[in-house]
Amino acid sequence: MISFLRSVPAPLDACAGRALRHRIFLGATLFTACTFSASAHAFSLETVISEGCHERITMDSWREVKRDVREAPLALEALRDDLPFHYDEDLGDENSIALLIGVRDVDLSGHDPLDLFDIARTHGNPNSQHEHCLRGADDDEPDGTNKTLTKCRQFIRDTALNAATKTGRIDFPVSLETRGKVDVSLPERAVMLGVAVHTLQDSFAHSYRSLDGKSVRTSLNWVDFVTGGWDETRDGPEHLSKLDECDRSDPATDLRVTTAIAASRALLAAGFAEGITETERATRIDALLDQYLGIETGCTAQNNWCDAPERALRAEEGNCAFTMTPIASTTSAGAMLTAVLAIALVLRKRRVAIPAVLGALLLTTSLAHADEENTTAEGSARADTDAGVVANVVEHAETREDHRAGVRFGAVATLGGSIDRPALAGSLGLRLRLSDRWTVGVDGEWNPWIAVQTSKVRSGVANIYATGIFSYPIDVRHFALRTTAHLGTSTLLYDLYGADSGSTGLYGGIKLLGVALDLGQHWKLIVDPAEVVVVAPHLKGAPLVHRQYRFSIGIQWGG
Repeated sequence: MISFLRSVPAPLDACAGRALRHRIFLGATLFTACTFSASAHAFSLETVISEGCHERITMDSWREVKRDVREAPLALEALRDDLPFHYDEDLGDENSIALLIGVRDVDLSGHDPLDLFDIARTHGNPNSQHEHCLRGADDDEPDGTNKTLTKCRQFIRDTALNAATKTGRIDFPVSLETRGKVDVSLPERAVMLGVAVHTLQDSFAHSYRSLDGKSVRTSLNWVDFVTGGWDETRDGPEHLSKLDECDRSDPATDLRVTTAIAASRALLAAGFAEGITETERATRIDALLDQYLGIETGCTAQNNWCDAPERALRAEEGNCAFTMTPIASTTSAGAMLTAVLAIALVLRKRRVAIPAVLGALLLTTSLAHADEENTTAEGSARADTDAGVVANVVEHAETREDHRAGVRFGAVATLGGSIDRPALAGSLGLRLRLSDRWTVGVDGEWNPWIAVQTSKVRSGVANIYATGIFSYPIDVRHFALRTTAHLGTSTLLYDLYGADSGSTGLYGGIKLLGVALDLGQHWKLIVDPAEVVVVAPHLKGAPLVHRQYRFSIGIQWGG
């Protein structure tokens, strides 16, 4: 399980879902920080903030079984290069890749692992806790462990037996690192066996076990624990993140991982076995489930679940308490709102002399200070200073035409980066100033994409677009506010799954509110802190569309 989801409530009706979506979006950074500080790795999926326990256990168990399995064709290079996880070089065939994708999908359901809202709904579904070998809401004592394991065993058995009958391919939803969510054609048997293996592996992280690691003393509970009203004597022990670790740093963890590998190997061997009847296959699967999911009787809350040593880990569990409120939102969201309000204000007051507005604001400030300090020399000095500022603003307005007179044609170079879909952006462009308010131009941009999880910088796309710039009538020398819009084409520079290199689509962007600082000698520094870009280089079939939130800075001469 992905550890940072342990703080997300499980039941999500329509109203609560909308509220949670908002709160999760605002608190995503806090979730990430919490994950790092809690030292909870889980039999988790590999993400930028968690260890790939499921992948490692699966590869270690599959490697021996793979020798006796008929090889599937190699996976397409475009698919393998865009997987959001690492795999061993000897496991690059389609069966291996499909198996790992299936293992991951129990936790992801085709979503990006950092799509917190969608992942929270997947993990918080009270009707699918058995897919993780966790107690459901109704799996209460005195027979809660038996109920949990019965459902868990049945899910593993049914999924593995059904998988063994599949000889074709399936279009399976996968969230690739730069391609995004797309249906991938994969061997169906391997995908479904990956699902069964995941649940079997979860049983070792979500239970107190006997000293040999093979029998279950009690199953753990997450859904009741996070939704409130949890009672250990009724609902069983709470989930412990320390049990999810797979680094083999101590004998208990090493035993848990070693046993999970052995159980996974047995299930994969039974599922991929050729030349046996379905009855023989079912017998093999039942035997391994009896071996690894049997119950050690007599363990209750009253005897501390047979004095389970895992209980000592409770004291080691780190708490990461924090409060998320809409007011404590992200800086970028606040900046965008401020930008929109500023634009609306300027447009609403576009016929009012800006120097008069600024002068009125400064004069109001001056009067307020004077009212507070009208009996002191300091108050008088402050009023004189503010009056001088107003006069300076008016002077700048009177000389604005002289200041704007300059080179109409220009050139600009810009560097930027995206924080949503990680990417870089470098562009060169030409500019033509049509009037005090309007400037047009054309730009060419290279937009390499960054695959954070696998630490790769991709070629990305090449964008060519027309540019329109509107400068707001703020009569202050050396300073201008402006909104910039782009529209053009985007061309993919490398092969992705279902999108070939050279595919060309659309590019559009808007820089909500930027700043141009006059550096003298026709040079300007351009800062755009709130840019929204949509890159869509492939529009056929399954479209390839990237949204980027950028910050950019540039230098311009003339224009």
